[in-house]
Amino acid sequence: MADPVDYRNYLAYLARVQVEAQCAARLDLSGVVQQTLLEATQGQPETYLDWSEARQKAWLRRLLANNLRDAIRHIRAVKRGAGEVQSLEESLNTSSTRLDALLIAHDPSPSQHAIQHETLEHLVHCLSELPESQRQAIDMVYLQSRPLGEVAAVLRKTKGAIAALVCRGMRQLRLMLKEEPSCHSQPAVSASAV
Repeated sequence: MADPVDYRNYLAYLARVQVEAQCAARLDLSGVVQQTLLEATQGQPETYLDWSEARQKAWLRRLLANNLRDAIRHIRAVKRGAGEVQSLEESLNTSSTRLDALLIAHDPSPSQHAIQHETLEHLVHCLSELPESQRQAIDMVYLQSRPLGEVAAVLRKTKGAIAALVCRGMRQLRLMLKEEPSCHSQPAVSASAV
């Protein structure tokens, strides 16, 4: 299984997806991720390496949700209730599930599990490399499951423009994922997901 630091890009991407609509400009997301990794490394349970990858990621998402909540609380200087904390954690879990769903996941063997982890990291990297407007549209439509009309309002574009951004972004993402240097021949993304 992976060391917490191996999930840096994964956590950074999830943090950016969750906070973008709120107050990303005022938050140091890389600092929040770094704090999460520091806490994970220092507070790592003895059995962490025996956990499944799903359990490791769930634990790290919980730490990230707590740190994001604290950072937002600090910025807004408003006391938050436990219901909102749970909501942020649930939102992170949902985005993570949707990100994982872009990958093929058929009861993986240990070697396929390692390949899937590498592919997830590559997917996160490729999403980060997309033009900002395309990445935002894909994040909101696929990872946050927002309707096109809502995304159009947030990004101040028409629904048609958002659909075009998503289409171009997914096409570019497919091309980037096909260029993945790997020694395995399995496709990285399911055709139905993109």
